[in-house]
Amino acid sequence: LVSVDHEIAAWRVACARGVPFAFRGLGASMWPSLRAGDEALFAPLAHAPRAGEVLLYRAGDRLVAHRFLGFRVEGTLRLRGDYWNTAQDHLM
Repeated sequence: LVSVDHEIAAWRVACARGVPFAFRGLGASMWPSLRAGDEALFAPLAHAPRAGEVLLYRAGDRLVAHRFLGFRVEGTLRLRGDYWNTAQDHLM
């Protein structure tokens, strides 16, 4: 099992180098698109996020993959797991 700190460090290196990062989901928030244990490959965006894209981002001390819903006026991103009914806003 990879430590959370090591995973975040590896993700940062991949982003800085502009290369894809393999992420293994642990929760059920993206079910049925991604199930716990599924691995997904995330590449740094070459454009602003588009509604419907799944983004990998840091939330506190962990990495999270959620679907991008759009931007709020104050600059936050609206993100939501496919399994949940409520949007979660994150500052980026």
